[in-house]
Amino acid sequence: MTQLQKSAGTLSTTIVDEEGEVFAPVEMQSVVEVVTKQILGLISSGALKAGDRLPSEVDLARRLRVGRSTVREVKQILGSWGFLRFEGTRGCFITEPQLSSGNADTNALLVAVRHGSLEDLHEARTILDTGVIRLVTLRITPAQVNEVEQLLDQLEQTINEPGVFFKAAAQFHVLLTSFCGNPILEKFHKLISEMALEDQLPEYQRESEPSEVLEIHRRLLRAVASGDVDVAEREMIAHLDESHHKTELASQRPANRASLVRS
Repeated sequence: MTQLQKSAGTLSTTIVDEEGEVFAPVEMQSVVEVVTKQILGLISSGALKAGDRLPSEVDLARRLRVGRSTVREVKQILGSWGFLRFEGTRGCFITEPQLSSGNADTNALLVAVRHGSLEDLHEARTILDTGVIRLVTLRITPAQVNEVEQLLDQLEQTINEPGVFFKAAAQFHVLLTSFCGNPILEKFHKLISEMALEDQLPEYQRESEPSEVLEIHRRLLRAVASGDVDVAEREMIAHLDESHHKTELASQRPANRASLVRS
Protein backbone atom coordinates (compact mmCIF):
# COMPACT_ATOMS: atom_id res chain seq x y z
CA MET A 1 0.00 0.00 0.00
CA THR A 2 1.31 3.43 -0.91
CA GLN A 3 0.27 6.69 0.75
CA LEU A 4 1.05 10.09 -0.76
CA GLN A 5 1.46 13.25 1.25
CA LYS A 6 2.18 16.66 -0.29
CA SER A 7 3.51 19.71 1.51
CA ALA A 8 5.21 22.91 0.32
CA GLY A 9 6.22 21.64 -3.09
CA THR A 10 7.39 18.27 -1.75
CA LEU A 11 5.70 14.96 -2.48
CA SER A 12 6.47 12.32 0.14
CA THR A 13 5.80 8.69 -0.70
CA THR A 14 5.27 6.35 2.26
CA ILE A 15 5.34 2.62 1.53
CA VAL A 16 3.56 0.34 4.00
CA ASP A 17 4.09 -3.41 3.67
CA GLU A 18 1.66 -6.17 4.62
CA GLU A 19 2.88 -6.14 8.22
CA GLY A 20 2.26 -2.42 8.49
CA GLU A 21 5.95 -1.52 8.59
CA VAL A 22 6.67 1.91 7.17
CA PHE A 23 9.74 2.43 4.99
CA ALA A 24 11.66 5.70 4.96
CA PRO A 25 9.80 8.32 2.89
CA VAL A 26 11.14 9.36 -0.50
CA GLU A 27 10.89 13.08 -1.13
CA MET A 28 10.46 14.52 -4.62
CA GLN A 29 11.22 18.21 -4.28
CA SER A 30 10.04 20.95 -6.59
CA VAL A 31 12.64 22.31 -9.03
CA VAL A 32 12.31 25.78 -7.51
CA GLU A 33 13.00 24.40 -4.05
CA VAL A 34 16.06 22.45 -5.19
CA VAL A 35 17.57 25.45 -7.00
CA THR A 36 16.82 27.77 -4.06
CA LYS A 37 18.53 25.42 -1.62
CA GLN A 38 21.49 24.95 -3.95
CA ILE A 39 22.17 28.68 -4.14
CA LEU A 40 21.66 29.09 -0.38
CA GLY A 41 24.13 26.25 0.13
CA LEU A 42 26.72 28.09 -1.97
CA ILE A 43 26.16 31.22 0.11
CA SER A 44 26.38 29.24 3.35
CA SER A 45 29.66 27.58 2.29
CA GLY A 46 31.18 30.90 1.18
CA ALA A 47 31.39 29.91 -2.48
CA LEU A 48 29.13 32.90 -3.16
CA LYS A 49 29.96 35.99 -1.13
CA ALA A 50 28.39 39.40 -0.65
CA GLY A 51 29.18 41.51 -3.71
CA ASP A 52 29.50 38.56 -6.10
CA ARG A 53 27.45 38.89 -9.28
CA LEU A 54 25.00 36.09 -9.88
CA PRO A 55 25.26 34.58 -13.40
CA SER A 56 22.62 35.70 -15.89
CA GLU A 57 19.28 33.91 -16.08
CA VAL A 58 20.31 32.34 -19.38
CA ASP A 59 23.61 31.12 -17.94
CA LEU A 60 22.02 29.80 -14.74
CA ALA A 61 19.26 28.04 -16.66
CA ARG A 62 21.88 26.37 -18.87
CA ARG A 63 24.09 25.32 -15.97
CA LEU A 64 21.23 24.04 -13.84
CA ARG A 65 19.31 22.59 -16.79
CA VAL A 66 16.08 24.30 -15.77
CA GLY A 67 13.82 26.84 -17.42
CA ARG A 68 14.42 30.57 -17.18
CA SER A 69 11.06 30.92 -15.41
CA THR A 70 12.42 28.71 -12.61
CA VAL A 71 15.54 30.84 -12.30
CA ARG A 72 13.42 34.00 -12.27
CA GLU A 73 11.20 32.64 -9.48
CA VAL A 74 14.20 31.61 -7.39
CA LYS A 75 15.72 35.08 -7.81
CA GLN A 76 12.47 36.67 -6.64
CA ILE A 77 12.43 34.45 -3.55
CA LEU A 78 16.07 35.13 -2.68
CA GLY A 79 15.55 38.83 -3.32
CA SER A 80 12.55 38.95 -0.97
CA TRP A 81 14.66 37.20 1.68
CA GLY A 82 17.43 39.77 1.30
CA PHE A 83 20.06 37.55 -0.31
CA LEU A 84 20.06 39.30 -3.70
CA ARG A 85 20.38 42.94 -4.70
CA PHE A 86 19.06 43.90 -8.14
CA GLU A 87 20.89 46.63 -10.06
CA GLY A 88 19.03 46.91 -13.34
CA THR A 89 21.14 46.17 -16.41
CA ARG A 90 24.18 45.41 -14.22
CA GLY A 91 22.49 42.26 -12.99
CA CYS A 92 21.89 40.98 -9.47
CA PHE A 93 24.43 40.58 -6.69
CA ILE A 94 24.75 38.54 -3.53
CA THR A 95 24.11 40.61 -0.44
CA GLU A 96 23.96 40.03 3.31
CA PRO A 97 20.45 40.21 4.77
CA GLN A 98 20.27 42.89 7.42
CA LEU A 99 18.52 42.26 10.73
CA SER A 100 18.10 44.79 13.50
CA SER A 101 20.88 42.97 15.37
CA GLY A 102 22.67 41.81 12.25
CA ASN A 103 26.33 40.95 11.87
CA ALA A 104 28.26 38.24 10.04
CA ASP A 105 27.38 35.54 12.59
CA THR A 106 23.73 36.53 12.62
CA ASN A 107 23.60 36.45 8.84
CA ALA A 108 25.18 32.99 8.87
CA LEU A 109 22.41 31.89 11.21
CA LEU A 110 19.85 33.40 8.88
CA VAL A 111 21.30 31.41 5.97
CA ALA A 112 20.98 28.25 8.06
CA VAL A 113 17.35 29.04 8.85
CA ARG A 114 16.56 29.73 5.19
CA HIS A 115 18.48 26.67 4.04
CA GLY A 116 16.65 24.36 6.44
CA SER A 117 13.15 22.96 6.09
CA LEU A 118 10.02 23.78 8.06
CA GLU A 119 10.68 20.59 10.04
CA ASP A 120 14.24 21.74 10.84
CA LEU A 121 12.98 25.07 12.10
CA HIS A 122 10.18 23.46 14.10
CA GLU A 123 12.66 21.06 15.73
CA ALA A 124 15.05 23.91 16.58
CA ARG A 125 12.28 26.05 18.04
CA THR A 126 10.89 23.14 20.06
CA ILE A 127 14.28 22.46 21.67
CA LEU A 128 14.91 26.14 22.37
CA ASP A 129 11.41 27.18 23.45
CA THR A 130 10.81 24.24 25.79
CA GLY A 131 14.13 24.85 27.53
CA VAL A 132 13.37 28.55 27.88
CA ILE A 133 9.82 28.00 29.15
CA ARG A 134 11.07 25.63 31.84
CA LEU A 135 13.45 28.33 33.09
CA VAL A 136 10.73 30.96 32.95
CA THR A 137 8.40 28.71 34.96
CA LEU A 138 11.05 28.28 37.65
CA ARG A 139 12.01 31.95 37.83
CA ILE A 140 8.97 34.09 37.03
CA THR A 141 7.55 36.13 39.92
CA PRO A 142 3.87 36.87 40.68
CA ALA A 143 4.44 40.48 39.65
CA GLN A 144 5.86 39.35 36.30
CA VAL A 145 2.89 36.99 35.76
CA ASN A 146 0.62 39.94 36.34
CA GLU A 147 2.61 41.98 33.80
CA VAL A 148 2.08 39.32 31.14
CA GLU A 149 -1.62 39.09 32.04
CA GLN A 150 -1.94 42.83 31.47
CA LEU A 151 -0.30 42.43 28.07
CA LEU A 152 -2.83 39.76 27.12
CA ASP A 153 -5.67 42.01 28.30
CA GLN A 154 -4.36 44.74 26.00
CA LEU A 155 -4.02 42.21 23.20
CA GLU A 156 -7.67 41.28 23.60
CA GLN A 157 -8.62 44.85 22.75
CA THR A 158 -7.20 44.34 19.22
CA ILE A 159 -8.90 41.00 18.59
CA ASN A 160 -10.99 42.49 15.76
CA GLU A 161 -7.92 43.95 14.09
CA PRO A 162 -5.93 40.92 12.88
CA GLY A 163 -3.14 42.99 11.34
CA VAL A 164 -2.50 44.65 14.70
CA PHE A 165 -3.28 41.60 16.82
CA PHE A 166 -0.82 39.15 15.31
CA LYS A 167 2.12 41.56 15.38
CA ALA A 168 1.36 42.46 18.97
CA ALA A 169 0.96 38.77 19.91
CA ALA A 170 4.66 38.26 19.21
CA GLN A 171 5.40 40.57 22.14
CA PHE A 172 3.84 38.01 24.47
CA HIS A 173 6.71 35.62 23.80
CA VAL A 174 9.30 38.38 23.94
CA LEU A 175 8.09 39.47 27.38
CA LEU A 176 7.70 35.92 28.69
CA THR A 177 11.19 34.96 27.51
CA SER A 178 12.69 38.04 29.17
CA PHE A 179 11.88 36.42 32.53
CA CYS A 180 14.07 33.33 31.88
CA GLY A 181 16.99 35.00 33.67
CA ASN A 182 19.52 34.11 30.98
CA PRO A 183 20.49 36.96 28.61
CA ILE A 184 22.23 34.57 26.20
CA LEU A 185 19.13 32.41 25.75
CA GLU A 186 16.98 35.53 25.57
CA LYS A 187 19.08 36.96 22.72
CA PHE A 188 19.25 33.68 20.82
CA HIS A 189 15.51 33.17 21.20
CA LYS A 190 14.91 36.68 19.84
CA LEU A 191 17.00 35.99 16.73
CA ILE A 192 15.30 32.69 15.91
CA SER A 193 11.83 34.10 16.57
CA GLU A 194 12.56 37.17 14.45
CA MET A 195 13.58 35.00 11.51
CA ALA A 196 10.67 32.58 11.92
CA LEU A 197 8.09 35.35 12.18
CA GLU A 198 9.39 37.05 9.04
CA ASP A 199 8.50 33.96 7.02
CA GLN A 200 5.65 32.41 8.93
CA LEU A 201 3.51 35.20 10.39
CA PRO A 202 1.56 35.94 7.17
CA GLU A 203 0.80 32.23 6.67
CA TYR A 204 -0.07 31.63 10.33
CA GLN A 205 -2.31 34.70 10.35
CA ARG A 206 -4.30 33.44 7.36
CA GLU A 207 -5.00 30.12 9.07
CA SER A 208 -5.74 31.40 12.59
CA GLU A 209 -8.53 33.06 14.55
CA PRO A 210 -7.32 35.77 16.95
CA SER A 211 -9.66 34.56 19.71
CA GLU A 212 -8.18 31.06 19.51
CA VAL A 213 -4.62 32.39 19.52
CA LEU A 214 -5.38 34.53 22.56
CA GLU A 215 -6.75 31.51 24.44
CA ILE A 216 -3.64 29.48 23.52
CA HIS A 217 -1.46 32.21 25.03
CA ARG A 218 -3.61 32.40 28.14
CA ARG A 219 -3.30 28.62 28.63
CA LEU A 220 0.46 28.86 28.29
CA LEU A 221 0.63 31.64 30.87
CA ARG A 222 -1.55 29.65 33.29
CA ALA A 223 0.80 26.70 32.87
CA VAL A 224 3.82 28.90 33.62
CA ALA A 225 2.10 30.49 36.61
CA SER A 226 1.40 27.01 38.03
CA GLY A 227 5.11 26.55 38.67
CA ASP A 228 5.05 23.05 37.17
CA VAL A 229 7.80 22.92 34.54
CA ASP A 230 6.45 19.74 32.93
CA VAL A 231 2.99 21.22 32.48
CA ALA A 232 4.50 24.40 31.02
CA GLU A 233 6.66 22.39 28.62
CA ARG A 234 3.68 20.35 27.39
CA GLU A 235 1.68 23.52 26.81
CA MET A 236 4.56 25.10 24.89
CA ILE A 237 4.92 21.99 22.71
CA ALA A 238 1.18 22.05 21.99
CA HIS A 239 1.45 25.72 21.00
CA LEU A 240 4.43 25.12 18.73
CA ASP A 241 2.77 22.09 17.11
CA GLU A 242 -0.37 24.13 16.46
CA SER A 243 1.65 26.94 14.90
CA HIS A 244 3.71 24.50 12.81
CA HIS A 245 0.60 22.70 11.54
CA LYS A 246 -1.08 25.92 10.43
CA THR A 247 2.08 27.17 8.74
CA GLU A 248 2.31 23.87 6.86
CA LEU A 249 -1.31 24.17 5.74
CA ALA A 250 -0.72 27.68 4.43
CA SER A 251 2.53 26.74 2.70
CA GLN A 252 0.77 23.96 0.78
CA ARG A 253 -1.40 26.47 -1.04
CA PRO A 254 -0.01 27.13 -4.56
CA ALA A 255 -0.31 30.90 -4.14
CA ASN A 256 2.20 30.80 -1.27
CA ARG A 257 4.90 28.72 -2.95
CA ALA A 258 6.88 31.78 -4.06
CA SER A 259 6.93 33.23 -0.54
CA LEU A 260 7.78 30.05 1.30
CA VAL A 261 9.63 27.30 -0.56
CA ARG A 262 10.56 24.59 1.90
CA SER A 263 9.92 20.92 2.40
